[in-house]
Amino acid sequence: MDRLVEARKDVDAAISVWGELIPERMGDRIRYATLKGSVLKRWDSIVDYVPVISDLDIHICTIKDQPIFPHDRDGFRYALETTGLYEERVKELRPGNIHIPRPQIVKMESNREIWLPERTDDTLSLFGETPFREEESEADCRKRDHEALMELDARLKRMPGRIIDRIGLEYFRILRELCYIVSPTPVRVLSQFTGSK
Repeated sequence: MDRLVEARKDVDAAISVWGELIPERMGDRIRYATLKGSVLKRWDSIVDYVPVISDLDIHICTIKDQPIFPHDRDGFRYALETTGLYEERVKELRPGNIHIPRPQIVKMESNREIWLPERTDDTLSLFGETPFREEESEADCRKRDHEALMELDARLKRMPGRIIDRIGLEYFRILRELCYIVSPTPVRVLSQFTGSK
């Protein structure tokens, strides 16, 4: 069994399920939902998508910056029900799955325009109409990447103090944070030395 082929089938099922769940469970509160990241790209090697570690990067913009779910007991229950439905439906579509792709839901903030995609080929709309930002100049991209690299040192120096009180599966949270912080690093380093984004 080719694990990447099977993982792709799992991801395709997950994308389909989120395409149903978002309008069904959140459609009255959101302006748009967009899928981004490695799940939309071709996987040429086993590191392009790693089941359980990699995620479905879904950006959601709510109407009037309200929370995705209410900040109360009912909102908590509704969010849990939504993830339960997600798992059930993926299993229905892929009874022989090798994993259930882990969603990473990012609530878009109106003051974070840099999070908006530049091109339609970088995204898949799951709901509504996604706005796009103007394409960033190479100089601006290089400057932003440099600033992010400079912040990395302090965060990594704090890491030992953050793992001393973790055991077993609790390391996963730190690993996820590290992936979020470190995974863009190679691209950011390359941007400092290359002539194109």
